[in-house]
Amino acid sequence: MNRLAKRTCYRIATSLIASLFLSISAHGAPPSNAPLNHNLTCGNPLDINSVLPTTHTVALAGTGFAVEFGLNSNYGGAITKFKITNTSAGGGADVIEARSTAGGGIQTGYAIYPYDPPGASILFNQGVGNSLGKQWGFGSSIVAGATSTTSYVNSSDWTPIYNDSYFSSAGNTGVSPCEPSNAYTNIFDDGALDFAMAQASTNAGTALLMTHQYSWKSRVNQYWRVQYHYHALYMSRSVARMGNLRMYVHYPTGIDGPIYPYNSMASPTNSHTLCGGSTVVYCTHPSSDYIVLVWNIFGLDVGVAVQMTGGGAQLRLEKDKPYCNDANNDGCGEIDIQVVSPNNIDAAFPQSSIRSYPVNYRIGTIPQLAALGFFIQ
Repeated sequence: MNRLAKRTCYRIATSLIASLFLSISAHGAPPSNAPLNHNLTCGNPLDINSVLPTTHTVALAGTGFAVEFGLNSNYGGAITKFKITNTSAGGGADVIEARSTAGGGIQTGYAIYPYDPPGASILFNQGVGNSLGKQWGFGSSIVAGATSTTSYVNSSDWTPIYNDSYFSSAGNTGVSPCEPSNAYTNIFDDGALDFAMAQASTNAGTALLMTHQYSWKSRVNQYWRVQYHYHALYMSRSVARMGNLRMYVHYPTGIDGPIYPYNSMASPTNSHTLCGGSTVVYCTHPSSDYIVLVWNIFGLDVGVAVQMTGGGAQLRLEKDKPYCNDANNDGCGEIDIQVVSPNNIDAAFPQSSIRSYPVNYRIGTIPQLAALGFFIQ
């Protein structure tokens, strides 16, 4: 592990971070009896690599920088834009990879492993999908609001959550509600988005606090051998290289980093490669509590701290998925980071119960993040 430096202020910083997490007023899930949104959009084979248009924006400024998130309400509220601007230089960059947004951008989902058949698993995205080569998504009625110090969007209704993929010993089967239902089609929940940002004053200037929360309401009584949530960030590899993206993984004992995910996407030590799989090139130890992603935006280093939600959650850095076949062309790939919750063994969700998975971001310059208790060295 690089830069192992024990911090006597760790417990103090953790306490500070915990108090800051409470400072964003989450709107929460819609009422259980809120209507169901049946508006289904079915794409065509030509749109699989396209970026979905932004229908709603969440934007706010800190000291020296500004952030703009865009989302598409016709595709489950999936994030279509994450632009960071250096307000002094006047230049900015959209750091996420939003092509094929129904399976990219920023979104939250979950996976289940049923008791029967053994070895099967089912993947659910945020009311969207693209596994059959076409983007599809259910609508979400969005309520938006902003003040001088806050900005938010949240769903006022529920979105049907169909699975996008079904994995078994026979392989991966793509699923879409735009096609006739078959033995691999599943729906157990409806979902809703809650997304908010707020300013936070520090002795180094104003930083931003952001929470992306997704909630699910169970349609039926559910019992699963294993269940977990994931929060995925698909980042542009070409922008990462231009902005010299560095990733730092924080542990109670020190920091692993810098990791340059656009170069072979591997840790300099690989000392925490614990979760296997042919696509996973780096997986954090459960004791990790946050990561910091740092881009240089027209001369200003801006960091995004992502909290490992739920205690023991892991970050998985996965191999980029190809949009074309040139290994030397950054535009042919992406950087896939997933914040994965601990496994819920023998999971049980009663009918009409609501569960939520919040992921907390803190955005600011390196001194601002340090003032909030997030460090890169």
